[in-house]
Parts: sequence; C-alpha cells; structure tokens
Amino acid sequence: MRKLLLLLAGASLLSACSTVMAPGYTTVEKIYKLKKGMTLSEVENLLDAPAYDMYVNVENGVKMVEYKYVHRHLKVRGEYNSESNLNQGATRYIKPAELVVVFEQNTGKMLYYYTSTGMADSKNALNQMNQILNTK
Repeated sequence: MRKLLLLLAGASLLSACSTVMAPGYTTVEKIYKLKKGMTLSEVENLLDAPAYDMYVNVENGVKMVEYKYVHRHLKVRGEYNSESNLNQGATRYIKPAELVVVFEQNTGKMLYYYTSTGMADSKNALNQMNQILNTK
C-alpha cells in the first residue's frame, strides 16, 4: 500500500512538471481598438487574452500590464503582385510580441500603451535620423 501511494505521488508530480502553460495571445486588430481612459477590466475584455505580467511603479503612480500578441499573416500561393492571389490564402498568426498597457494607479484608467515592435521601429527611425543629421 505504501509503495502504491509513493508511486501515485511520483506519477502526479512528474505529470505536473511536464505541463507547460502557453500564454494566450491577442491580435493587432484588437490592440487598435484600445482607447485612453479604459479600465483594466475593459482592456482585458477587449483584448480577450490574459495578462502575462504586471508591474507597479509606486514612485510614478502607474501600473503596467503586459500582454502577448501576434501579427496576422496571409500565406499567398503564387505571385504577390497578383490581386487575385492576395485575396486568397490561409490566414496565420506569426511573430509573437509584447504589448504593455499603462494605467494610472489611483484612478485605474489607461494612460497609453506601447508594443515591443513599435519600440524597435522607433529606435531604428531615431538611429536613421541621427545618421542623417550627423552627415550634414
């Protein structure tokens, strides 16, 4: 009986360790619908994805909630320059990225949001602008 209990406990421990929870993803289309002043529950309902992480900056009085999102991609058969080919194909979601929604801690209202893709793009644009200004 004791061996059986140990075996069952070991099996349940191993099965619990093998379970991996993948984050739920939202989409770019849903992110575009976010509006300043929304509450956390309104944002969660709109994005239809669980928060991945949460940070609170007590000094600045903000709460930052991180979500994961994916980009919509259309896999096209044939040539890309054909309009009929661009209107057909299978929709896929690729390139997982991060979305951070910033809330005012006291009121709980959304102040703004930013994405990891947007941050990378803005750094590239700033670098290009600096290169242009430095060549003059």
